[in-house]
Order: sequence, then structure tokens, then C-alpha cells
Amino acid sequence: MEAQVQNFVNKYNLPVVQINGERNYWLVRTNAGAYFDEFFGDNFIAIGWDEFIDFNRFKAKKKDEAIAKELEDIYPDEQSGRIYGQIHRFLFEMQVGDIVMIPSVNSTLIRFGIIESKPFIREVSATKIDEGACPYIKARTVKWIKTVNRLKLDPYLFRMMQSHQAISNANDYAHYIDRTLHSFFVKNGKAYLVLPVQKEGDIPAYDLVNFVNSIVDLIPLVNNIKGIDQEYDKEDLDLKLNVQSPGFTEFFSEAPNLILGIGLVIVFLTGSKFKGISKSNDDYEVHFKGLFEEKFQEQLGEFDKLKQSHQETLAKIKADLPEELKKLLEETQRED
Repeated sequence: MEAQVQNFVNKYNLPVVQINGERNYWLVRTNAGAYFDEFFGDNFIAIGWDEFIDFNRFKAKKKDEAIAKELEDIYPDEQSGRIYGQIHRFLFEMQVGDIVMIPSVNSTLIRFGIIESKPFIREVSATKIDEGACPYIKARTVKWIKTVNRLKLDPYLFRMMQSHQAISNANDYAHYIDRTLHSFFVKNGKAYLVLPVQKEGDIPAYDLVNFVNSIVDLIPLVNNIKGIDQEYDKEDLDLKLNVQSPGFTEFFSEAPNLILGIGLVIVFLTGSKFKGISKSNDDYEVHFKGLFEEKFQEQLGEFDKLKQSHQETLAKIKADLPEELKKLLEETQRED
């Protein structure tokens, strides 16, 4: 993250997620859901073809003739090239820090996790296998972070779920996965603010337009936040809408501090104060007026009306706060 953006994040203790632009995304099957709960409960993923446990034999991108012959002899009904590619992918293409997804039976639930270990050989007894445990021994440790019901899954991810390989690369769906996992994040120089829309049924155009304008109209406030060292225009803010019942609105910008500032102002309009960090790393409390440059503070006498109007506009379409900002607001309210 650029120093200018990092300084702003540090100053106001913003809970923005910083995503590594190099991380990869994977869909790992669970034997039609049979091992879904075990993968989750024991925090791992695994693949089969257990006769092959010498990792170094699969290090090369392409298989040699000897291993091709072994694969064909043991698995005559499968393509040796596909098996080799799947094992190579699990052992050498997947990396610690990558995102992995596993589907349940009929893909009713999708769990998302972060790979935490290099591949290893796990021990599993014959007794456990007889009882229905996963027999696969090539494994990786995973920290599970979120479970999403298929009915609430981002519609752009449905096509990804059609893949039936043991492991599928999902990098083409990276952004849709990112906004499923996070609502307030920075990646590759862009910042994103995703606001869920929970209203069922049709949304009146008037209410939707008012909602979008209520966010865009926060830009003058952002321009007067202490620590903002440039002035932003409404043209600096981009928007994607998917407001089918339910849906989301996604605001993003190549000027990260604009999005971060909007998130900060929304917290104030939902609550009343914010915790920042001083240069000495001590917490300090920031109230709404104190957030802005002194020359602008006298214009904030109508704060209560602005706050009420903003909340009413969001309520009409049941727009929710990003999870990251909601947690921060809850912490502030608990301290009250």
C-alpha cells in the first residue's frame, strides 16, 4: 500500500483489508460433499491418488514417461495428464496465503479459507476410513474464514461452480471472491466499499438514485477531512450495482483515500465518533467535528439533520454497513 494511503489508514485506525494482488484462488472439490464437514472441522484440504507420495516426482510442469506409465497402469480409466496436472497444482502451484473454496453436497454451502501450510502427508487409519473418513493423504492446512449459502452467493460465481475437477484455478473470479469475503478493501492500488442491499422485491428508482447520491454527496466532506492532501471530484468515484433481491452496491476508485474517507464519514453518520491512533501509537477519540479542518467545522451545525437524512436514505433500500466498519462501530458503541 502506498505510504500516503497507509498514513491515512494508520491515522484513523481504519479497518480496511489490504489484499495481496499476487494471491491465487482455488476451488477444491469434496467428493460430492462427502468430505465437506471433515475438511472444515479439521481445517484442511486434501486430494487423492494416494499411491503417489513423492512430491519431487511432480515438480516439473510436464510428466515424464515413467510416471505417465505408472499413472496409466494404476488409473486406466483416467487421463494420466489430468491426474499429473492436478497433483502438480496441489503441490506446487497452490501457495500459502491463497484463497480456497470448498462446496458442500449440491453446493448448498460454499466455505472460503486461506491456505496456511505447505503440502504434507497426513495420517489416517484404516478404521477411520472404514467409518467414512476422508482417505486422501496429500493435504494442506486451511484457516476457514467464511461460509456462504448458495442462495446468497455472488451470481458471477455460479459459473465457477460448474467445474468438476478436483482442483480448479479460480483467478478469473478473483474480484467476485474478494467482494464476497470483504466489504472494505484495497487491492492493486484501488479501494472498494461494498454496501449490501437487503430490501426484498423491486426497489423504486427514486430511492435507489437518492441512495447513490447520498454516497456521492459525501465527497465534499471527505475533501475536508484532516489528513486528506488532495481534492476529489465526483468523477473520481465509480459504481457497480447489483440490487436484485438482495444485492449490493460497490463503490470503488483508483484514488484509495477517497473510498477510505467515504467509509470514515459513513461511520460518523451511523454513529458519532471514531477511534484513531496518535503519532505515539496511543488511541484517541475523534468526534465528528474534530475530523474536519477548522475552516470547515462551522458548516457542520446541521450534522444531526445530515445524519438523520443519511440513515433514512439507507433504510429505504435496507443498505447495510460493510462488515469491517460495522464491527468498528459496535466496538465504539460498547465503549459508550
